[in-house]
Amino acid sequence: RFCPSPPSMWCIMCCSLLPCSPAALHTYQAPIAVIDMGTATTISVINKQEEYVGGMILPGVGISLAALTEKTSLLQTIDLQKPKKMIATNTVDCMRSGVLYGTAYGLDGILQQIEQEMQQPVTAVATGGLAEVIIPYCRYPITLDSTLLLNGMRIIYQKNRTQKS
Repeated sequence: RFCPSPPSMWCIMCCSLLPCSPAALHTYQAPIAVIDMGTATTISVINKQEEYVGGMILPGVGISLAALTEKTSLLQTIDLQKPKKMIATNTVDCMRSGVLYGTAYGLDGILQQIEQEMQQPVTAVATGGLAEVIIPYCRYPITLDSTLLLNGMRIIYQKNRTQKS
């Protein structure tokens, strides 16, 4: 059951929540935290009873990096490559390290807090354009599933098709 409240949350979350959550439930064991790393990073939490219980919306990696370069006068636009090491010694690698490790460790902390609030371990699944860039830096076990959205759309289509028959 997926019933974000208030109803205005549908506008914000339905594009990734609706397809990704059924796919996650079809493939992984609940409770689940579904991380969608697109323009925004959304985290949807599904409890053991397979009900959507809430989530969060964070600035996406690209938005964070754009804000860093657009709102500061001396930082240039960079690409997201792996820094030579976490404690970087030049500006570009410092930015890369901050964005990559900061996002990854932020996700680690959020997932630990979700487990604490749920009072049980959760299965973490990540999808979205930048998930494969960030997830390898996380310490929390997160499954990367680049087909989650498409699989969810297929599941929804098949359920609607069989209901009409």
